[in-house]
Amino acid sequence: MSKNISDKHKCLDCDKIIDYRNQHCQKCWGESIRKELPNCIDCGKKVSKYNVKRCKKCYHQWNRGENSSMTGKIVTQIIRDKISKSSKGINKGRKNGMFGKPTPHGKRIKYKSTLFRSSYELIYAKYLDKQGIKWEYEPKTFDLGNCTYTPDFYLSESDTYIEVKGWWRDDAKKKFNSFKKHYRTKLITEKDLRCLNLL
Repeated sequence: MSKNISDKHKCLDCDKIIDYRNQHCQKCWGESIRKELPNCIDCGKKVSKYNVKRCKKCYHQWNRGENSSMTGKIVTQIIRDKISKSSKGINKGRKNGMFGKPTPHGKRIKYKSTLFRSSYELIYAKYLDKQGIKWEYEPKTFDLGNCTYTPDFYLSESDTYIEVKGWWRDDAKKKFNSFKKHYRTKLITEKDLRCLNLL
């Protein structure tokens, strides 16, 4: 014979009369669950099984404090260390498959059968044409020891290499400064293009 929902029996822990479908009353069930939860490492309160180390209050205090920025830095450093260990000696310097080749930069812009990497380089090439200055685009790649460098323009009349930069990518500044020590070089920035009324 099936039991009715109204049929009652006792809680296994406190002998309180409860519904037959349950083994524990709500209070005892909650306490048994709480016993299994870990304690917050800061204040000792029971924490959710999803927040393993800290209760919400302590986590927010910890996250807003000096630990947050330090933790970010530490995690970033750990990731960098893992990457450097896994790729130690691989793809660096002369072992890199791109060594001696110009860096690819997405879409190129065509002007006078030359494909330019950036709009700034195109603007500067048009400016040189208006001034009647002969130019070559990315004429040569130079070996700088553990890396290579390809200047944007070469002006044969003044024997000058020109680098056009909107912003610096990765180690580009180091490469440029290293190249500048050995060759006559001029840097053209966004500010220079604005001064020439090209932007």
